[in-house]
Amino acid sequence: MNRNIILIDGYSQKEIEAYLRKWVREYKDDLNPDMEIYIYKDLENKHYLTIENMISNSYFYYLVNFLSNPSANRSNFNIKGYCIGIENNLLFNIHHLVYVSPNDKEGDNVYCVTEKNENYKIQFDNNILPLNENVSYVEVYDYNFNKPYKIIKAESITSKNRKEIIVLESKVFFRANVIFTIFSILVFGSLLFTLLRFELKFSNHIITFASVLLAFWLCFDEGILQKNKLIIISVLLGCLGFSINSIILLKTNNYNLEYPIFLGHITLTFVLIQFLIRRLYIRFFNKEPRVVGMAGSLSEAAYSFILVITLLVVAPVTSEYIIKFILS
Repeated sequence: MNRNIILIDGYSQKEIEAYLRKWVREYKDDLNPDMEIYIYKDLENKHYLTIENMISNSYFYYLVNFLSNPSANRSNFNIKGYCIGIENNLLFNIHHLVYVSPNDKEGDNVYCVTEKNENYKIQFDNNILPLNENVSYVEVYDYNFNKPYKIIKAESITSKNRKEIIVLESKVFFRANVIFTIFSILVFGSLLFTLLRFELKFSNHIITFASVLLAFWLCFDEGILQKNKLIIISVLLGCLGFSINSIILLKTNNYNLEYPIFLGHITLTFVLIQFLIRRLYIRFFNKEPRVVGMAGSLSEAAYSFILVITLLVVAPVTSEYIIKFILS
């Protein structure tokens, strides 16, 4: 018997291919790049898979679990996997049928029955628990493994995924360069006007617009502040905006009457708070946060709310205290 077989009933060919590609992308860093999944179809249009080259039992179980529950809106308990134990545990060198029980409420287990009709629950923390179940082992018969109609190669998917990542990152850096350049032009323009004793109110409006523009862009273009290099540049630009806005402030002795807006610190304040909140989010939820509106999880909504409050409340409220500190 082929060591790794999965029988599938209830999915179309298109759905099977889409689910397999999604699964490979999810575990791309841990799978053998030489792994190939062969997809077959029998005379009744039922599908079955074989997995060639090295795949561990654990990842075979993950795949059976994933195909049984591919999305929050869909489950298929007609998925059956067949493999032989290659890991050092109770199932070593034992052929067993793997499935997900419709009664399982945890979502991170599979169940199996051996050729001797011994039933086990396999948890994804590597625990194998004997069960008093009456599920019987069913052998695989009459399957033709000679002519697959589709072969999915892990290497082709991961290499394509790497190319997509490179393209996405290049777009992030391009957008960052555009907004950073615009900000720099506006900031140095306001400094030039200040040094030439141009109307200071106009200079103040330029630096305020530039700082607010950059801060809001960084808030909603979240990819920029996921790159360490761009975070450092953002902090430096935030310091630059704060410094030049402070110079404009010091150029007048009657700021509160003539120049009521001081927001040169908004970019720096936002980047520092975002950095702290993002690190905490990744630590607790083990994923990158997203800025969301009405969609998204509760944690993402809370993260987005904090960032918006930073822009709309924290920066304006702290402005008065910063003005007093600079002029003191």
